[in-house]
Amino acid sequence: MLVYSSREFQQDKIQRYTSHLTHWHSITSVYHDDMSAMKYPLSTLISLASTGLASNSTLQPFTIPSIDAYQPNGYPGGQVNYYHLGFSVHSSNSGTLQSGYCYKFWGDNGWTDPVAYSHGVPTTEWIVCNSWESAMDGRSKFQFKMFPYFSIGSFSVEVKEDIGDGKSLYGWAHITNRTGVLACEIDPKETHLMTHANGNCRLAEGAGPLKINTTVKESEKWF
Repeated sequence: MLVYSSREFQQDKIQRYTSHLTHWHSITSVYHDDMSAMKYPLSTLISLASTGLASNSTLQPFTIPSIDAYQPNGYPGGQVNYYHLGFSVHSSNSGTLQSGYCYKFWGDNGWTDPVAYSHGVPTTEWIVCNSWESAMDGRSKFQFKMFPYFSIGSFSVEVKEDIGDGKSLYGWAHITNRTGVLACEIDPKETHLMTHANGNCRLAEGAGPLKINTTVKESEKWF
């Protein structure tokens, strides 16, 4: 079974999301992809099933035990005005347990575009993950990629693992705090042309590690 989902959100949906932001009062939910809600449970990340693999071959999901997403308030000054996303990932598909810590930070949109989601999220590159959280070595077997549009409680990522011999596994996900997977602390206050909603999201306590089902891309199949 092959499951598809749109990776780009239309602008009218983004506008609905930003209108919700102005009415948040505490820990809150954010806009999520309507198509995703209809097609599959958002508590699990989107997968492409591994049909076509030999019957004795089983792909294991990527395990995500921690996520930390930060959204700045848009104030045009200082180093606080940066988004960041960090998450740990584990996999046993290579025959041994592999771990990595994936992290990226990038600037807010700027004072001329004071909206509470990122237009500037880096979307064209595979970002190499580190071997562990405090390392800056880029030596893990994992890479990740992000997609428009990014807010702390509603974002998409694709994870890639090098399992050796030129082979890679992939898993793609839309992650949202509408499911109880993420716990967010969001300040909804906005000042016209100055600040927008900001805060942090992490895996909810008791939610357990997130699972991303894995697949081999058609162009890279080795079977």
